[in-house]
Amino acid sequence: QWATNLRNNLLQPLQNYSRVEIQILAKTGQVLLAAEPNYNYEETTPDLGFKALGSFQAAAQGEASFLVEPWFDGQTYVTGYAPTQGYLTYPGLGWIVLVRQPTDQAFAPARAVRNSILLWGVALGLLSGALTWWIAGRMVSPVLTIAATAEHIRRGDTHITMPIFSGRDEISKLSRAVAHLFANLEQQKSLLMRFNTDLEEQVTARTATLNQLNQQLQQEVNVRNQAELALQTANQELQRLTLIDGLTGIANRRHFDQYLEQEWQRAVRERLPLSLILLDVDYFKCYNDHFGHQEGDACLRQIAQTARQTTHRATDLAARYGGEEFAVILPNTDRDGALYLAESLRAAVKALHLPHPKSTVTPWVTISLGVATCYPSAKLNPINLLTTVDGLLYQAKQQGRDRVQSNR
Repeated sequence: QWATNLRNNLLQPLQNYSRVEIQILAKTGQVLLAAEPNYNYEETTPDLGFKALGSFQAAAQGEASFLVEPWFDGQTYVTGYAPTQGYLTYPGLGWIVLVRQPTDQAFAPARAVRNSILLWGVALGLLSGALTWWIAGRMVSPVLTIAATAEHIRRGDTHITMPIFSGRDEISKLSRAVAHLFANLEQQKSLLMRFNTDLEEQVTARTATLNQLNQQLQQEVNVRNQAELALQTANQELQRLTLIDGLTGIANRRHFDQYLEQEWQRAVRERLPLSLILLDVDYFKCYNDHFGHQEGDACLRQIAQTARQTTHRATDLAARYGGEEFAVILPNTDRDGALYLAESLRAAVKALHLPHPKSTVTPWVTISLGVATCYPSAKLNPINLLTTVDGLLYQAKQQGRDRVQSNR
């Protein structure tokens, strides 16, 4: 609807002039606005389209003037042309405005006057050559002035003004008609340029508004992303802290229980062996009583780190089971592999050479270990494995400590 209103507003002033038409073209030659919107220009134009017109080519070079040239329908027209202009740094849309009127319509008053002069000249020439010469010279002079002015305008001199002769004769009418025609052409060109300027200002203003909104939106997105990242990091750290033993830095009992259940179910599905090591520090209460709780805590931290370093696989989990007891979960590990790891862990703790004068086994801190291996099934649960390994740990203590006891 807005395009229709725009077309009517631009074409309304031209309805007072006989057969004056306006076309607004894109720089590619495509018709954007025409006096007859339903007319199919593609069927009547040659391959080059409007680009073949001299007026189009001149307007494309940035010129604004008029000329007389033949069009696609075989008729000759007086064609005014002008390119649209940009605004500030915006180069504009590159549209081209063409206004045309058939030459027989545009110069009809001039031809009528010329014919009248000739007829009067012949008739009066019979009576008096001198009078005819004087009258002819008087009447032709304004026409020549108009023609000379028109020629200047045709050559591109848009600053020259079409003279208007006083009186009521044909010369005066012609001068007024031609002057009015060119004045209206200049007025239409001025209106088009003003419209183009207003349009460019609106486009610039809306573009600036959109850019500002985009920047605000991007800032909000960045702030939200940073907040989400900080929240995710905090949640991850909180999750990690809930699964880590505060004293030793290895997995806590909660993590141990979750991981044992997880690996139990996986072993049931894949029919894999699952081994569990449960170890206890020998005579740790005596160690605490002798050295104090701070040294006792330091001893537990060293044993925990030794347990973690001894388990090399990413799927193995060393955890503090409670007090001075530690546990190691060994997924997909048979009895021989679990025994080897348990012996390695016992030897590694003994090699720490942590003094333990209250031990009746050796003068160094030692550990006792129970090792249990099973093939989990739906008929069993992790408690069965824990009960078995706890009994094996008890046997290792009863048999003298500093040893590994396993099931058969």
